Amino acid sequence: MDGNTGEFIPHANILVKNTYRGTISDQYGFFTLSGTIQKVDTLIISYIGYDPTEFVVANRLGVIRIELFPKVLGAKTVNIYGEQLEFLQRSSGTGQLAFSPRHIASLPNIGETDIFRSLQLLPGIQMGNTGFAGLYIRGGTPDQNQIILDGMSIYQVDHFFGFFSAINSNIVKDVQVYKGGFPAKYGGRIASIIDITGKSGSTKQKKLDLFTNMLSAGVTYEQPLSKRSSFILSARRSFTDQYQTKLYDNIHDFLTSGSGLNIGAELQPDTVTYQSEYLPNFYFYDINGKFTYLPNDRDIVSISFYDGKDYLGEEKNFDFESDSVGIEQVKVNEQTRWGNTGAGANWVRRWSRTTKTQLFMATTRYFSNHDLDSYWIIDTEETPAYLSQDNNQIEDQTARMNVNWNIGQRHDLEVGVSTTRYKTNYSVLLGDSVLLIDQKINGNLFEGYFQDRWTLSPGLVLLLGLRTSRFSKSSVNYFNPRLSIYYRFTEELFFKASTGTMHQFLNRFSNDLITNGSKFVWLLPNDATDPMDVQQISLGIEYDTPHIFIGLDIYNKVMDNITDFSQLVFPVDTYKKETNSLVFKGNMTAKGLELLVRKKDGYLRGWAAYNYGIVECKFPDLNGGKTFLADHDRTHELKSAIIWSLGPWNMAVTGLISSGRVYTPNNNLMIRENENANYTLVADVGTRNSKRLPIVHRIDMSLTRSLRLLAKNWDIGISIFNLFNQRNISHRSYNLTADPFITTDIVMLGLTPTLSVRLEI
Repeated sequence: MDGNTGEFIPHANILVKNTYRGTISDQYGFFTLSGTIQKVDTLIISYIGYDPTEFVVANRLGVIRIELFPKVLGAKTVNIYGEQLEFLQRSSGTGQLAFSPRHIASLPNIGETDIFRSLQLLPGIQMGNTGFAGLYIRGGTPDQNQIILDGMSIYQVDHFFGFFSAINSNIVKDVQVYKGGFPAKYGGRIASIIDITGKSGSTKQKKLDLFTNMLSAGVTYEQPLSKRSSFILSARRSFTDQYQTKLYDNIHDFLTSGSGLNIGAELQPDTVTYQSEYLPNFYFYDINGKFTYLPNDRDIVSISFYDGKDYLGEEKNFDFESDSVGIEQVKVNEQTRWGNTGAGANWVRRWSRTTKTQLFMATTRYFSNHDLDSYWIIDTEETPAYLSQDNNQIEDQTARMNVNWNIGQRHDLEVGVSTTRYKTNYSVLLGDSVLLIDQKINGNLFEGYFQDRWTLSPGLVLLLGLRTSRFSKSSVNYFNPRLSIYYRFTEELFFKASTGTMHQFLNRFSNDLITNGSKFVWLLPNDATDPMDVQQISLGIEYDTPHIFIGLDIYNKVMDNITDFSQLVFPVDTYKKETNSLVFKGNMTAKGLELLVRKKDGYLRGWAAYNYGIVECKFPDLNGGKTFLADHDRTHELKSAIIWSLGPWNMAVTGLISSGRVYTPNNNLMIRENENANYTLVADVGTRNSKRLPIVHRIDMSLTRSLRLLAKNWDIGISIFNLFNQRNISHRSYNLTADPFITTDIVMLGLTPTLSVRLEI
């Protein structure tokens, strides 16, 4: 546990000195190491950002408490000390990364300290549209990532239409990213698992942190309730609806130019004379809390909750000349709300030195609501022109239990069962009474798994697993075998390999051409449709010393039953008989190479990560059945982070060079209009995504200073995004109401400085 706060340290490495024997602590810091070789053994315990600790064990069969303390880096010539910044740690799993957000505020950002933007600096994790926080992992899309916060599923993982992640870094203790080699306990998504463990709060002293930046402000409060219980609460809210900074204006302009917000298409000025006014009102907030209680040395009980919401209000006014259309004014009011709410309870009990159980229950809810009211004003009298409401909601209630057995030195067994009840609802109301669609779909998912961590020899470990799933709508059993191999050639050289399958039953509708309404809608199949599935294989080799780390991974993934919604305009079209035939099924393949080189010690540290990956799609009814690159394909990506520390000063410089986004040339695009006068783009046969936008490259920098002022601890930081003001094209947007349609290259933010302040009381 943390020696300063008393918090558990999850996923710490425990190694028996002078042997290859070891283990990893669970999310509550528990670990079991059976079958000692000597009467007295020395354990070496390490975790990201903490000094390794040696602990002597002399035939101890009970519970032991081991404290770790943050690494301190001091200047040799002056008496200045500060914590050494570390972010990464090698993991035994293939395609697994351990990431600590402890010092994430020291990395460059765009206003908000952002976990997902920081993860984009790691190998195999790519950005989508330049500047957004979405994670594209080994060819997958953001909706194919399983985001877990203290066991709860998070469906909408961003604020501000994807510009920031919705996970407040102030409450996060540890992040485990699984790009491949998924343990059998995980399921439900096909691209990756991002398992986030929240802080439990200090058990030694109360702590209050206040923080603000150019977009939001917040507070984090930690309160010991006793020596065995604690509580943490963190809340933040943007002040963009009360005061708009230059940073907000820049982000807003970027999003609206790319149809990120629901600004809609205005009338063409060459046909009607008018003046327009656009008045947006936007804010977001999130609240996280966690209560942890240890009634004794065997039990841990915790309760977590999360609530996050976004609101966008838009008022559009069109003033016409009196003789142009006979209308004096048109008023359009739109309101869009979306967010997540979740709560979970966890009970962990160690029945003996070798047996542990965990019981978990949670409920989560995601919603997206959009209201549109438009009025004509003629002779000062308002007449309704168009009214609509669309609502999407998904709820899940989950109960899960797993049991761990440690059998001697060779076998760590784990079995578990879970049940999840899904409730989805999508409705569209036109006017006051016309219910266009009211689709409610419920379903139950039953899952079980078995896993054995089998140590065949001190240097060879197998992870064997099987996961089975049964969805009530299909009544088919789906089996997901998993296998990972870990071999240690020497103290410094390691080999890893893994293969396995995953299934995903949920789909998320999305369409970049949507200019109003719900951009993302979660859908649950209402029939025996086969779920998405992936078969993956990956190989890796690593060289790890106290000073340097080099890791190389190659992977291949085949994804089947992938859904393409690009020919639909709105989510309601998926339920219409006349348009649901435009929902296409196909497959996708992703293959690539990842290289990570990291310098681990000294005043100057950092890493460089290179990705080479190709993501190809093949749909029988799209592109003439010919293979085409996925919309999110970026074949080459080189990223780097250089971190310099000297006492209270920290400076970080990050760099990015990436292939541009793929697109279809205008002369190969056709407009398709449906019976409701809505438009989509259709590519000529064999031309979809046949061209690529220019290379994206930029450098970001940050400088932070810790100081003691007015008897309080302060952290003050400045961050500069796109230091050299590079003109990077993020993506393209299309105005389909013009003839011919208009294409606009959306340019990412230029040089953008931001400030942040944190005060610890």
